[in-house]
Amino acid sequence: MTRRLRRPFAIALLPLALLVLAGGLSSCSRRLGWGVVLWSSKEGPLPAGSVVPVYIKSNIQSLYVVGVPGSRDKVELPLWQVELFSSKATARQRVESFGDNLHVYMMAARDGLPLRKEAANNAKRVYRLREGESVKVLEKASGETVSTGGEILPGDWYLVLAEGGETGYVFSYAMRLYDETKEGPPTLAAEQTAVSGQVDLVFSRSW
Repeated sequence: MTRRLRRPFAIALLPLALLVLAGGLSSCSRRLGWGVVLWSSKEGPLPAGSVVPVYIKSNIQSLYVVGVPGSRDKVELPLWQVELFSSKATARQRVESFGDNLHVYMMAARDGLPLRKEAANNAKRVYRLREGESVKVLEKASGETVSTGGEILPGDWYLVLAEGGETGYVFSYAMRLYDETKEGPPTLAAEQTAVSGQVDLVFSRSW
């Protein structure tokens, strides 16, 4: 969850400053580096792809304190929501690497869809999605063909980030891609109708 820090900044950071004295925070300079926001903050002005200065890292509270571009405001973001780089140029290169997936998410239309360590149907499962849960698309990936009953299922493998920090590969057949700049998550009723009964065979056998 994103939390905006009230000004003056020094007063708002008093609890964090105490943690610095206790060794709970790591900060070697005024700015630790530059971060890329991987998942749009729900309560702040930072959409996915924002390049932000990172001032403080708290391992105890599992958060970064980052600046809001174009203002003096600072907000707290969970560690998993930000990828840290040593330079602004490198952070910008990371944003460019997302290409068309910068604002793209996927929603699970079925309960139990797995994120896997590799883009293969028999790869180790690292996370299981709940029905209606969204993940952030990081990149489209090459992977094994997925089939059931001798019929190849349409879809692609994607490397995704789950809310909370788990990353893995998911096959898109029972997922719904959406661009947050154009639409919100789809309704489950519509998506369940669109997913054929073939996916039940996939679940029962190898998923």
